[in-house]
Formats: sequence, C-alpha cells, structure tokens
Amino acid sequence: MATTYTHWELRALLTLTIHERGGATVAELADVVRAERVGTTARESKLVSDSLRAEVRKGWVRRAGRGVYLPGRLPRSSKSRLRSRLRAARERATAAPTSLDLLP
Repeated sequence: MATTYTHWELRALLTLTIHERGGATVAELADVVRAERVGTTARESKLVSDSLRAEVRKGWVRRAGRGVYLPGRLPRSSKSRLRSRLRAARERATAAPTSLDLLP
C-alpha cells in the first residue's frame, strides 16, 4: 500500500537523502521516492525536481547541473526538524489503520 506524504515530508526526505549521500541525481532520488512507497500520480522525476526547487532557493540544496543536486548549507536545527518530520511520516505510514481510516 502506498503512503501519502505531504509536500513538506517529501521535501524533508529528498533534502536529507542528498545530505546523507553527499549528492544525488534525480534518478537516484526518484528511486528513493519509489522505495519509500510514496503514493503519487505524477512522474517521480518531475515530483523530485518540483520539490527541490524550494530547497535550492533556501540554499539547503545546490543544483550542480541538469538533474544533479549537491548538499548546501543546512542549519543543525533545521536538519533536526526535517528528521523529526520524516520520522513522524514513517511512523504514520507503519501505524495500523484505525476504524476512522477505513471510512469512505
């Protein structure tokens, strides 16, 4: 079953992945999105590029070329917030559905 991530959670996933790996291509990040089983109707590559646009503007991620992203300056407090946001998303994804989740 696919997990629904908010735009913020997806951005956290991508930003932290880039910082942990020391850089990544859009194809590698699209694989991460697929591995996390993020439910989406859009192309993963388009989703990645669109999501990283704001992170590039903030300087948290640098665009090194077509489809290549490198880590930028990410404050420690922001990194901590991104990690907790992603942890909450993963916990929500693994939690058993409640009866309210099953309602149409």
